[in-house]
Amino acid sequence: MVYIGGKESGKKVYLSGYRAEMAKLQVMNQEVTLGIRPEDIYEYDEAKERGIENDTVGLEETVSAREMLGAEVILYFDAQGKTHAVRLSPENHTQTGEKIRFYFDPERIHLFDRNTEENIFYREERQ
Repeated sequence: MVYIGGKESGKKVYLSGYRAEMAKLQVMNQEVTLGIRPEDIYEYDEAKERGIENDTVGLEETVSAREMLGAEVILYFDAQGKTHAVRLSPENHTQTGEKIRFYFDPERIHLFDRNTEENIFYREERQ
């Protein structure tokens, strides 16, 4: 189990697979920061297409802004005092104020040590 933002204010994210095993070995019982690129976050239909809809618990967020860029749509949401962005296909029609559930491929995440800010997975790969 990995916490985003800490136990009190964060969201629980459950991981499986290789990265989950690496996380267990590297940061057992430590708080870490989870990072994921906007293009590696999906709405349900895209997650289902990729076969990852069951690999993570979907995070439900309220869209604070929507930006249509032609080949993609950027949805913004606020969590833990910060604004976050998600890059989705232009077929997504979620509007500002609506809730959407986001999914991501656990193999595309990054975990950062809270003290050193070092990427835990990169540190593992270098050793």
